[in-house]
Amino acid sequence: MKYRFLIVLFLISTTAFAQDSYIQYLNKLDRNDINSISLAISKLEKIGSNYSASKYDEIYFKFEEFCYEVINKVNENLSQKMHEKLDNYPEDLTKVSYNKVQDKEIKNLLILLNKNYCELNSTEGTYFIDLKADAMKKIFVSKTSNSLKEFITIRDNEQKERFFEDAILMISFEKLGQRIITWENFIKKYPKAKITKDAEYFYYIYLGTFLQGLANTPTTDDGGNLLPEIKTVYENFIKRYPTARSGKIVSDYLNIFKKNNYKLNRGEIITFLKANKIPRTEGVQLHLR
Repeated sequence: MKYRFLIVLFLISTTAFAQDSYIQYLNKLDRNDINSISLAISKLEKIGSNYSASKYDEIYFKFEEFCYEVINKVNENLSQKMHEKLDNYPEDLTKVSYNKVQDKEIKNLLILLNKNYCELNSTEGTYFIDLKADAMKKIFVSKTSNSLKEFITIRDNEQKERFFEDAILMISFEKLGQRIITWENFIKKYPKAKITKDAEYFYYIYLGTFLQGLANTPTTDDGGNLLPEIKTVYENFIKRYPTARSGKIVSDYLNIFKKNNYKLNRGEIITFLKANKIPRTEGVQLHLR
């Protein structure tokens, strides 16, 4: 019995050491070099199934943080000349395959990004380097806990369709409503999971956008009147999700308009948003996808 206990203790300590050594490995990699991402992935692949799901969860958070540190540095270091080349290229580089690109410098950049699970993204006509939408799913979904698996899968599905661009909502209000309910259900299912904080971020951002719209996709007209099509969207949402927390919030929100003859009462709306912890969408940094 004593020996069995020692073996278990040895296995636990070995796993913890391996996990710590991987994080130490990440810390040693150069944040200014995009090749550090593929090195980090190769190291993780060599570990295989030696970690428990909970340990892989911890690695996920460290790895994600590491990736965006690298990507932010690489974006900062991208030369002005390359920025100009990218922005002036005649085709949409987010949609064209690198083997069809004629410019050698751009082609080499795209090959390098692809090797490191990255791609070019764009917003308002400007390109930037980003992690591929499905990267985290490919690397982690088979290894992590159920909560993180589900989170990664939801985000992978969402990132197939851009959320907004230039303060314009790129998906329908109906689809936005579905995203809200998806995250509400996730939060209810995994209230204590570490990743639930991230789920709450998306839930409140989507809910805030659903209620307030965006600068170039408003929910009210210039006179502050609730748009008839938005009123219909809200009514359908309330009817479809009568027992959901979000259904109740949308119902209460619509009632504020109703008692004001469907005209915006800014003071009441701001008080309502604060009471329900819903961020105002004016000036908030949103995820593109």
